[in-house]
Amino acid sequence: MDESSVEAVAVDQGLVWPQIVIGLIAIGLFVWRRWYRLNDAPSRPVAFSPIEGLALFLVMFSIAALGALAANKIFNIVPPDEGSVLALADLAKSSSGVYVAQGLAALVFAWLVIRAGKAAANNRWPIARAVLLGMGGLIVFLPIVGLVGFISGQISQLLTGNPPNPISHTTLNLLIESPRDVAFFTMSALVLIGAPLMEEILYRGILQQIAIRLGLGRWQAIIAVSAIFTLMHISAINYSALPTLFVISLGFGWVYEKTGRLWAPIVMHSLFNLTNILLATFTAASS
Repeated sequence: MDESSVEAVAVDQGLVWPQIVIGLIAIGLFVWRRWYRLNDAPSRPVAFSPIEGLALFLVMFSIAALGALAANKIFNIVPPDEGSVLALADLAKSSSGVYVAQGLAALVFAWLVIRAGKAAANNRWPIARAVLLGMGGLIVFLPIVGLVGFISGQISQLLTGNPPNPISHTTLNLLIESPRDVAFFTMSALVLIGAPLMEEILYRGILQQIAIRLGLGRWQAIIAVSAIFTLMHISAINYSALPTLFVISLGFGWVYEKTGRLWAPIVMHSLFNLTNILLATFTAASS
């Protein structure tokens, strides 16, 4: 998967105890209010069979590489040597090719969903209400992500002897080190719009629904897809940050099942990426 997502910023070590307390409160509230219950989750129109969904997933996933290759060819981008990364301007161009290509396949997904929605009754949440839950879901899950990030960072430090990097994603490092030029704003738009839109279609809109159609329970499907989502980002973030990525992915899957609307995790994902950019900028400025 491309590196346009910016998930999993480690905990700011200057705010450890407040984040631990707030994280524990968020977990307690989630359990006490039984927000985890998905027994009353809305039904969704069946847009595709598991085989059709898997084929669409593979097409969207594969076409990303073709889009990147086309962009690299058009803009004469030379792939970096092992251990190095593209300059931000080149990464923005290459990532643009990825999302343009995936967007073509995403139109097929949108058409299937719209067609199914017209043909079958469903009780999905209204879009505006679903978007609000996406925002609320971030408020609940962000402190939990901070708590998990602190714990995983401490474990990593015990095992390696090195403190965790507070900025754990390569794209984040490129963004905060870049001048505010065209490349910066292009990459920021891809991070805040392109990545959430395409990744949520791929993982929640397609894979999570395939898992449920194959007989997994809703939480089983959320956990399985979140594990896949995390593994697909393994080349872009530090290992100590992988648990935080898994946790926020659980949140994306949860708001999708609660609302039946893909707009909920898309908005939550976008706001999470925005939060990470702001935190990384603050961390870099104060270091």
